[in-house]
Amino acid sequence: MFVKTLDAFRAAGAADPFPGAKEVCGPRPEWTGWGFSTISELSKMNKTQLARKRAESDALKKKIVIPFDFHVSVDEFNPDVIEGESTEVPQGQAPATLLPRSMEYVAAKQLTIRVAGKERFMGELTQEQLNFLINKPATSSEQREAAVIVLEHDFNATPPEV
Repeated sequence: MFVKTLDAFRAAGAADPFPGAKEVCGPRPEWTGWGFSTISELSKMNKTQLARKRAESDALKKKIVIPFDFHVSVDEFNPDVIEGESTEVPQGQAPATLLPRSMEYVAAKQLTIRVAGKERFMGELTQEQLNFLINKPATSSEQREAAVIVLEHDFNATPPEV
């Protein structure tokens, strides 16, 4: 907008077009973003960098506005037509991804477990360690479910049969 206004002042023959264009357009807009970092959060960045990165991301979200006000006409909408793909699952054999879960991925990867005498997060374990943990008899149901979720999400692998 400022460049177009500047060009208009130049085309009009203004001696110094910059102050006039600045007066018409006003000050440069600013967006303020807020960022935070918790004490218990694990990251390779230090806490200040993490908060600054989140603040920058928040400011960019406020700056860039994507319009979602589209309209669907009656001619384009047909409720009887549904596009997509489907697969048949034999009865009694639901895939693990369709089973109801009591925890989300974020909670699953932050669940702690003792491995080789040290407290570790599920998200830090390797695929082999997660497979071993799923088959270990002493593993609780909560730990087993978290291991399955992390295994599917991080390694795109199916859990072994128990």
